[in-house]
Amino acid sequence: MVTIPKISIIIPVYNVEEYISYTLDSVLNQTLKEIEIILIDDGSTDNSKTIIEEYSKKYNNIKIIYQQNSGPSKARNRGIELAKGEFITFADSDDILPPKSLEVRYNTAIETNSDIVIGGTYKFNSKKKWMLEQHFLGDGEKNVRQNGSVLWTVSPWNKIYKSELIKQIRFPENLKYAEDQPFVLEAYLKADKMYSINEVVYYYRMRENNNESLTDKRHSDSANVIRQILEVWKMCCDIIDKYVENEFIANKIKSNYMERLAAADIWIPVKASIISKNKELQRDALKYSIELVENINEKVMNEQKKLIWIMTKGITDRYLFIDKSNRKLVLQLIKTVFNKLDANSIYKFRSEQGYYVSCMKRAIKTNSTLHIYEFLIRRRIKRIKNKLKLSNIKKSIDKRVTKLCTEGVFKISKILPVKKNLIILATNKGTELEGNLKFIDDELIRYKDLDVKVYLDKKNISKKELVKMYYNFARAKFILLDNYYRQIYGYRFKEKTEIIQLWHACGAFKKFGFSAIGQADSNSRSFEENAHRNYTKVLTSSKNINKHYAEAFNIDEEKILNIGIPRTDGILNEEYREFIKLNLENMYPQIKGKKIITYAPTFRGNPRQRKNFKCELDYETILKELGDEYVIILKLHPAVTEKFEILNDEYKDRVLNLTKYKDINDILSITDILITDYSSVIFEYALLDRPIILFAYDLDSYVDERNFYYEYNELVPGPIVKTNKEIIDCIQSNKFDFNKINEFKNKFFDFKDSNGTKRIVEFMRKEIKNS
Repeated sequence: MVTIPKISIIIPVYNVEEYISYTLDSVLNQTLKEIEIILIDDGSTDNSKTIIEEYSKKYNNIKIIYQQNSGPSKARNRGIELAKGEFITFADSDDILPPKSLEVRYNTAIETNSDIVIGGTYKFNSKKKWMLEQHFLGDGEKNVRQNGSVLWTVSPWNKIYKSELIKQIRFPENLKYAEDQPFVLEAYLKADKMYSINEVVYYYRMRENNNESLTDKRHSDSANVIRQILEVWKMCCDIIDKYVENEFIANKIKSNYMERLAAADIWIPVKASIISKNKELQRDALKYSIELVENINEKVMNEQKKLIWIMTKGITDRYLFIDKSNRKLVLQLIKTVFNKLDANSIYKFRSEQGYYVSCMKRAIKTNSTLHIYEFLIRRRIKRIKNKLKLSNIKKSIDKRVTKLCTEGVFKISKILPVKKNLIILATNKGTELEGNLKFIDDELIRYKDLDVKVYLDKKNISKKELVKMYYNFARAKFILLDNYYRQIYGYRFKEKTEIIQLWHACGAFKKFGFSAIGQADSNSRSFEENAHRNYTKVLTSSKNINKHYAEAFNIDEEKILNIGIPRTDGILNEEYREFIKLNLENMYPQIKGKKIITYAPTFRGNPRQRKNFKCELDYETILKELGDEYVIILKLHPAVTEKFEILNDEYKDRVLNLTKYKDINDILSITDILITDYSSVIFEYALLDRPIILFAYDLDSYVDERNFYYEYNELVPGPIVKTNKEIIDCIQSNKFDFNKINEFKNKFFDFKDSNGTKRIVEFMRKEIKNS
């Protein structure tokens, strides 16, 4: 009877006479003995062949294959074809395995029924050893669709693979750099289950006297390395698209993988090519870099902070190293990158890099490298100033002078014609776009004929930035807002400028704006007039609430747009919800497989009072009564700044305070039961046809404070409760009226699809075309 090896270990061998004995001894000394060792001699010209043949004579579990020098990929592929083991692993012929390496991986695979087991790696040389931190993923199950960290260990050797998983996967034989990454990625995506262990299973040798190492090739053969990275990227994108149908998840995997490439593989050869002063090397490197960027879709590119820096600022900082014949290629590369970026990314890039982005945009617009020199000159002047400590001489500009300056710029700029393709997205809600504006910005990147500007909450905005901002405000065709926006108070805009208030809440619940004047917590009439006087359009979710929004913003009903709400696109998109669920389960593993109750109350009182919210939800009693299958997520209003702590350690894994998580719709999309009070989240959540409980313990006092557009008791699509005991009873008795939820949804949403963003963008493009 033939015994099947538990593991086949495949080792390509090429000119390693100094090291191969150490490697083979470490494999032969494994505590797991039922192994098959496949050595593929890749045309060695030193004494390696003789050494491995001597070992083969002593040990009958060693098999030797000979081939002409073709590289490690072909050698590994031949090994896969011949391997008979239950599992397969790989080793390089100069590395070392600790004694229990194969046993601990094999036992873990059997115990957890895993297709792949990943272990930790140390690097070493003749003087020391050190941890390769990215290979230590912690003990537990991993999934490349959720755990981006696994893409930081894409070498084949610190893993074992179930044979049936990889028998049909091959290493690309046309590549010599990063050729293992497509193989490992496909194995990750094909596996039903992967498991990582926090034990050292591999020692990777860093040779100190080898000019042919891959690290050295990133310097000596840098342009060719960039070419191969480009090919690897295209292969990996094809592999991801083959195994992942969900576009959002596919893009997230691509984004995680490109982050790894940018950090670990791309910068060294790009930098080496640029500073080489070899014009042919520079030319090829820049051409391959352009092609690489062209092969990254916009969704992925906008997530790549490191890559954006490499392909723009990183190269521009070394611009004077570049031969004059190649400098136009630098401009072409920068233009290719900027064409991939949405307005939000450009805004963040400008916030970090200041005048660099302004100079590059002028260079792109004029197709002239002169503005690259402008940046270099300004950088030099700044360095001289810093060296001489002149930067401290600059004083803050008086607010009154700044106000006069911006008003003057605005008035003069209004004389100029409106720029038909200029769209501004402006908010004071945070330092990044979110909600309606984020969805619109993501859609606008598709249209290269549009000039999109983003203005976010920024404390230290320079006078120059303010001047540019008001120049753009005066000339914009569209200005899109999602809340009160004080920067335009008191300004009069051109008639052809459309200022659209998208608002940040669906439906019509609590009274706001002009409707709330006279309530305990409201603004004065003059304030509201100043805030809303410029709106030409207001977006609502349904024609049934047009009259309320017209009243709230003091605008004619004919100026109300009923074309869908952009931010509901995500919650209505099944693929997007699946993507968000995987992300949140990765961030908070304790929610996986649980029923999720989300408590999302609104604020109480005036601005000072609302910072300190007293949570009346008794999470301990609720979870004790409902059982271990439930967890509670707390999503308090952003105005609540007082820190909320889970005091009972017994519930720290069952109660999550996600108040700082920016997008509540993401949390709603994974929620099974929503508990709220007077918050507009009931509108978005109703789109999911899931249970809602209204925990309105202070209804009478709240009505006095804010009041509602509808009778509260008749409006809300779920049971109204005032005690925690009533909450428990509702859930245990399933006291939910889904017909009422459906009626509520139909009343407050004219569109219940995921195309709201497309409709608002189509509306703007049509207006531009007709203007």
